[in-house]
Amino acid sequence: MAMDWKEMVIEVPRGTDNWGPYTFDFKDVAHPLIPENNEITSVEVKAYNGLVDKNDDYTTATEITDYIIDGFSVVDGQYVNVYFQHNEAASGTHTLIFFVNIDQPDSVRPFYFYGVKIY
Repeated sequence: MAMDWKEMVIEVPRGTDNWGPYTFDFKDVAHPLIPENNEITSVEVKAYNGLVDKNDDYTTATEITDYIIDGFSVVDGQYVNVYFQHNEAASGTHTLIFFVNIDQPDSVRPFYFYGVKIY
């Protein structure tokens, strides 16, 4: 499984509506992709059904962002806070892909996280 963070699971059980924030540190990934002295200028967080890793074509996966993500924000140019929501239609364990823009031209980079469990 090709992911950017250590293996872990975020659990969003039934009855949960606004879960988080969960903080993702982009300077503390397994293989840092953000160069030192750069900051995140913007991010788009998308959720995909099941396991989607760096070796897969995410454009063919089923996007479920609207079902489980309730918002996100960039903090201090290094962290992204993500809020989740429970949705019965999205039961299972899913992948997040962070499309991160840093303060360099043409710098959108994807970061992968597997382990948002909706049950």
